[in-house]
Amino acid sequence: MNPISRLGKIMTIIGTLFFLGVLSLWFASVQNERLYPNRSASASADAQGFEIELRPDRQGHYRLPGLINGVAVDFLVDTGATEVVIPAHLADELQLVFGGAKRAKTAGGWIEVYATTVDSLDLAGIPLRTVSASLNPAMTGHEILLGMTALTRLELAFAQDRLMLRYRP
Repeated sequence: MNPISRLGKIMTIIGTLFFLGVLSLWFASVQNERLYPNRSASASADAQGFEIELRPDRQGHYRLPGLINGVAVDFLVDTGATEVVIPAHLADELQLVFGGAKRAKTAGGWIEVYATTVDSLDLAGIPLRTVSASLNPAMTGHEILLGMTALTRLELAFAQDRLMLRYRP
């Protein structure tokens, strides 16, 4: 095989591998966008307060990034949750104190959770202070359920498949 033909084959292989690599990166970004369409969401501010528009993920859930006491977390909007519910294993990292035990009804039945208070809760730029929450030892993931103790402080509006969260201090 002559050197030019060999170089052509090598360049073809390199070009094909490069194309497949770029295609894989593009496909991964499309998948991430479908799984978590609000990952880079941030609230816009105006003279009246803050507002954020959320799109549902492919399962129809509304997820958004935020902070608890300055630590980055992911929230799942859950209008069926009475409180903000946090996996108990995150308490130290999020600087949360275990309060009194209480019983809570979940989809799986009754469990024991612990009262806590979140000093600072930020929903993609919407600031909330002193929010009642529960630490749930049965939760093993890292997602925080954004329940009604936070949501009642906001205006919620649905338009088509979008959820608008508005905060008017």
